[in-house]
Amino acid sequence: MAAILVDYENVSATDGLKGAEYLEEKDTLIIFYSRCCEKIRAEYIEQIENSKCRFLTYKLVRAGKNALDFYIAAECGILSIGGETQICIISKDKGFSAVSDFFGLRETPENVTVCVASNIENALQTLTAPEDAERRMMIKEKAKPLSID
Repeated sequence: MAAILVDYENVSATDGLKGAEYLEEKDTLIIFYSRCCEKIRAEYIEQIENSKCRFLTYKLVRAGKNALDFYIAAECGILSIGGETQICIISKDKGFSAVSDFFGLRETPENVTVCVASNIENALQTLTAPEDAERRMMIKEKAKPLSID
């Protein structure tokens, strides 16, 4: 089970939702967006719906520097308190490494891990739970280059 938090303002133009076809019913996908990027390609919406994952969206209420980043950082805290142990932030914003670092400093029995990746596919490959092994293998196999003999 993973929670994927998407900084859509940051990755909408760069296929940040690539890998949505690997989402599963046990996953949570949350897309954070603003007025400047309100459209998602139909193929991704179809993949998200087919996955039956828990799907939420949050639209920025008040614009401001790093406003969506604060939404995402706050959601990481909420999810960890709710028992989520694997959280992936989809963004090319290097500042999210601070969120990952913070959770790495905390000594808790839950061992919450927060990763930062450029798209869903890359994020899912970082999952360490044994129940995600098959999904990691599928993604790895798809990414293998074909050899022509």
